[in-house]
Amino acid sequence: MKAIASNQTITWFYQRFKENALELSPDFQRNPVWQQPHKDYLIETILLQLPVPEIYMVNRIKPTGEST
Repeated sequence: MKAIASNQTITWFYQRFKENALELSPDFQRNPVWQQPHKDYLIETILLQLPVPEIYMVNRIKPTGEST
C-alpha cells in the first residue's frame, strides 16, 4: 500500500463525517486514550488555527465503488 500525504481542512473532515464516510472506530484502532484536557487542547489548537499533528487514515473502496 502506497502512502500519500495530503492536507485536509476541518471542513473536509466534518463533511465526510456528515456523509457517514468516516469509520472512526475500526477493528484495528486502539482504544481511546485522550483525557478531556487533551481533547480541549486539540479544539483550542484548531480554533487558533495552529498546526495539528498528523492523522493517519486508510481509504477503503467497497465493491460498489463507495469510499470510506
